[in-house]
Amino acid sequence: SKMKDPSWQAALEQRSQRSGASGNSENDDFRVRIQRSFAGWSAEIFGSETKDLMWVARRLKICFAVLFACSAGGFGVMQFFLFENYAQRDSHLINQTGGLRTIAVTALYNLRSMLIAAADNDRQTVRELGAQISADSVDLQVRHYRNYQLARGEVKLFYREEEHGFELRMPYASGWQSERMSVWNFGNEIAHRMDRASTATMEELQSPKYDINDTSMTDSKLSIVFLNENAFRVVIPAFSDVVTLYEDGMRNLWSMTQTIVAASTGAALAVLCAMLALVVLRLFRTIRAMQHLHL
Repeated sequence: SKMKDPSWQAALEQRSQRSGASGNSENDDFRVRIQRSFAGWSAEIFGSETKDLMWVARRLKICFAVLFACSAGGFGVMQFFLFENYAQRDSHLINQTGGLRTIAVTALYNLRSMLIAAADNDRQTVRELGAQISADSVDLQVRHYRNYQLARGEVKLFYREEEHGFELRMPYASGWQSERMSVWNFGNEIAHRMDRASTATMEELQSPKYDINDTSMTDSKLSIVFLNENAFRVVIPAFSDVVTLYEDGMRNLWSMTQTIVAASTGAALAVLCAMLALVVLRLFRTIRAMQHLHL
């Protein structure tokens, strides 16, 4: 009968609620104590392992920085020092000096064409060919001047010193005489003689007299004789020797580039080996220590 009494049931529910609230309060207090206790010693969990990981991370960052510095340094030296200051310059000098040989041969061909045109009384062709030879002489002189301006070190001395120069056969009234000239004076003399030969008139070219002992020989005809005497004997071999000197410089540059690449690659490999050692010796050991089987 009490089980069915509403007042008794209400009293029973109130008592149950008070008992539950008291139990919850005790559980909450226990959880708070556990959390505070854990917070006090949780930092000690994997403390040494965490320090090892941070140490490895810092060393790896340093290795990456050194690796980048070696790569960037090697590239910078090759790009901004060797390539721009030496490779481009020497390649330009080889092209320019090699072109001087072509100009010399072209001048001889045009002089021959002038003689044929004069024999045919073709005054217009004589003028056109003379103008072409004059333009080629200016081109030769400009290229020669630029080459001299770009020359450095040993090549500069090669241009200046007569002992490194060449012997030209010079026409005089007394006969042919050999004169040694520096490369600088040698190039200027060739350009000057080409310009003088370009001024030969049709009447001068029609005259069969080319004897250098003849005092009536004009400067233009003497220059024609000079070019025919020296072009294949001295001029072309001389310019070839200058090209060879530049090519030797390019070969030295190539050797230097190989050395820099080898040094940069060796440094990069050393850094990579150091990084691998860090990973193998420290990182794997730390990760293994952090597995649950070792706790």
